[in-house]
Amino acid sequence: MKVIIIGAGVGGSCLAHGLLRSGIEVKVFERNARDLLELPGYGIHINPFGQQALYECLPKANWRTFLQKSVRVGGQNRFFDEKLRILADVRGSHLIDGKLIDESLMSISRVELHRILLQGLSHVGVPADIVSWGKVFDRYEVRADGKVGVSFQDGTQETTDVLVGADGSDSLVRKQLLPGVEKVSTKVSLIVGRTHLGWADSLPGIMLDGSPNTVVSRATGSMFLALSRAPVDIKVPSIEVEVAPFVVWAYTVADGTLPPDVEVYSSRQLLDLALERSQHLHGRLWVTMSNSELESVFLVPLKAMPEPPLWDSSVVTLIGNAVRNTTPVFGIGANAALRDAQLLCRSLLTVAKGRGNLTQAISKYEREMRLYASEDVMQSLLIPKKRRQPFSLPATPFLHSVHDRRGIS
Repeated sequence: MKVIIIGAGVGGSCLAHGLLRSGIEVKVFERNARDLLELPGYGIHINPFGQQALYECLPKANWRTFLQKSVRVGGQNRFFDEKLRILADVRGSHLIDGKLIDESLMSISRVELHRILLQGLSHVGVPADIVSWGKVFDRYEVRADGKVGVSFQDGTQETTDVLVGADGSDSLVRKQLLPGVEKVSTKVSLIVGRTHLGWADSLPGIMLDGSPNTVVSRATGSMFLALSRAPVDIKVPSIEVEVAPFVVWAYTVADGTLPPDVEVYSSRQLLDLALERSQHLHGRLWVTMSNSELESVFLVPLKAMPEPPLWDSSVVTLIGNAVRNTTPVFGIGANAALRDAQLLCRSLLTVAKGRGNLTQAISKYEREMRLYASEDVMQSLLIPKKRRQPFSLPATPFLHSVHDRRGIS
């Protein structure tokens, strides 16, 4: 069996490792140049589903590196009011392979995660790389013999048994497989920035343990922040950069309240806009935002896709944000991509072992993926929904504790 994966991101790289460990031939084609990154200022929280996928798919050496580079931050999502009085400390649980597992997050920079995922797949100067860089997918054709012909924009072609679109929210594979399924605006945007830890150390220690924090407001936008490891120099478009701790923040704004020319705002103007809108927040938050690196401040319009539609299964399928675009909240998209990779890998392995055929295996993956994909999208839309309606605590049977409204002076 041969599998071609379009996209060397989190899901595509994890899937490649899982298949290679089982002796399946794999080729990965990535549109970007070697080792380029998107959104380098972000860290990511890997949840139990993502951790299990990495453990199962990665070689042992890669998994050990992940454990060394990541930091366990518990499973709590904390909610504060404008005065930094804690509203709730919500701890989740997940049912994984029939076992109820308490939420336990691992915090890691995206740069370091990409390094780990590419280890063993791509090496400078090695001609037999699993990953081919700068290869832009054009189209595919399922042939009469069941094989898939894959064409690239540089005129080259490949043949494979299975084609997997892991090429993100603007997936070119999805555009052919599911024409008309596109991202839609949530009518909410994020103004995002990051601050050196030294300028943010006045924040209460509970907000600097790596767990995600949400500051909610009944009047204006909410704010998300967390301690994260990120590249020191975000101007270097490579995974081979130094990383250090930063406080990454994101302030939510309803699109209808933004200036009409906000898309051409400079970083300075965006930061000033966020500071103007957040004057009601606790002074420590305002100081943290005001000391942000200007080059790290940018606008992120939040977009999502409807829940994954039904389609006739074939030897072409999708994983991660290619099949359900989530907003960049709490690492939901990356964890979903890892979970998809693990599930698809398991399904394809049954065929490699002589049980069933490829279409049946992929159909099984797609049915099971849809069971949690809609929930992924709904979870990622919590911030946009809260921005458009009064705040209330999230409904969850796993509410760990609700503290008294203690203020931070």
